[in-house]
Amino acid sequence: MTIHNIIDIIEKNAEIFKILKDCPYEILKQWEIKDYAKRTVICNQGEVYDYFYIIVSGSVDVYIVAENGKKYSQAVYTRGYYIGELEIFDKKPYICSVQALSPVKILRLKREYFLKWIEIDKNINNYVMHTLCKQFYNLSKKSW
Repeated sequence: MTIHNIIDIIEKNAEIFKILKDCPYEILKQWEIKDYAKRTVICNQGEVYDYFYIIVSGSVDVYIVAENGKKYSQAVYTRGYYIGELEIFDKKPYICSVQALSPVKILRLKREYFLKWIEIDKNINNYVMHTLCKQFYNLSKKSW
């Protein structure tokens, strides 16, 4: 896997391009491409992960398992959605688990590079803030 694979993904996916369009080269070359088979649990509720993830293709179920063992699906994420934004800043355990509903291709970036990226790239800073506010607004609207 090379930087050329990452650039190819960016050029072929408008959603990914929106996120990574101003990503500095020094950060861009740190991204990793990961493929997961259907039903693979990518992240487990309660565990700490050292990555920020962007879905390139496929879909994932974001869910919580209650103390009684019952599974509650919170959302289905597809291309362009990101994972780990709530936990990455303070190295918190994941609130939800994330499982592949289909074969999934993901870009992932180590925490240290994500923090550097968010500090120097106004585009990603604005993108994350805007999308988080939109998600929180929609979630709040549902509770009316």
